Amino acid sequence: MSFKEFDTEEYFKMLSEFRKEHEDSVIKSFGSVEAFDEWVSKWKGKESILADSAKKNYGSMEEFIDAMKKNLEKMPDLMEKGKKLGEGGGLERSKELTQALMSDLTRDPGCEEVQEIIRECVEITEKLYEGMEMGNNFWDNMVDSYLHEKVLIESLDKMYGKGASEFTGKAYQYYFQNRKA
Repeated sequence: MSFKEFDTEEYFKMLSEFRKEHEDSVIKSFGSVEAFDEWVSKWKGKESILADSAKKNYGSMEEFIDAMKKNLEKMPDLMEKGKKLGEGGGLERSKELTQALMSDLTRDPGCEEVQEIIRECVEITEKLYEGMEMGNNFWDNMVDSYLHEKVLIESLDKMYGKGASEFTGKAYQYYFQNRKA
């Protein structure tokens, strides 16, 4: 696919239009129009990351823009749901699960104990992102990131010990390869 297919100009145009047409939602979701503008500015410096994500998860910039517009329209409700999940202990539980997962990197990523932690992490994530357009390969891309994305690998390995990212990637990979619907 050509660079043109993943040109981010249309994405930023959509964000600008969304800001004008849905100012109340922007304020409710981001706290202020200025905070939204700051968020957009941060992404303007990361066009290659944005284009890569669009390609991996959506196949085209057009599909990505459509999904992100839908997500923005749902943003106030999604943020409220995230807040309730946090208040209900979901985010704290996620931190606890991460600590439990990383507590022993020598375990078999497919062992029952690790897989139970992964199952609960997946449930929390799916509750948090329920109703959002996440792309066709969200979990596959997450696994790939744990196994191959240098920045993520370095960050996790620094926080939890050498091999943490690979262990996590293999644990999620095993889970999705063996998940019963």
